[in-house]
Amino acid sequence: MNSTCDAIRWLLQDEIVSELRHISPVTWSMLEKVENHVKQSEDHPSCFSRHVRLQFVYGAEQSLELFVKEFERINLPEYLLNNVETYYYLTRYFAKLHFFRRETNVSALI
Repeated sequence: MNSTCDAIRWLLQDEIVSELRHISPVTWSMLEKVENHVKQSEDHPSCFSRHVRLQFVYGAEQSLELFVKEFERINLPEYLLNNVETYYYLTRYFAKLHFFRRETNVSALI
């Protein structure tokens, strides 16, 4: 019974987090909710995430600021890299009839 309740709670939380991508503007608390859900979903069979530790030749103290500047300059076709405080996420642009419509779609978190 407990495992069924836990599964239902997880599915409900997954739906809530999924719907956040349709809300604008994206806030720090929304991104934190997504991050926490991803962390809590590590062992869920339909979820995949990978934690990548950044390693710098000259150490984070000297290299992190330069890395962030270069990271923010990344150009991905059809996507825009956004920053809200300590989070980065991608939004996707769709070209339609001479205008761009911004669809808030949280595709990646850092």
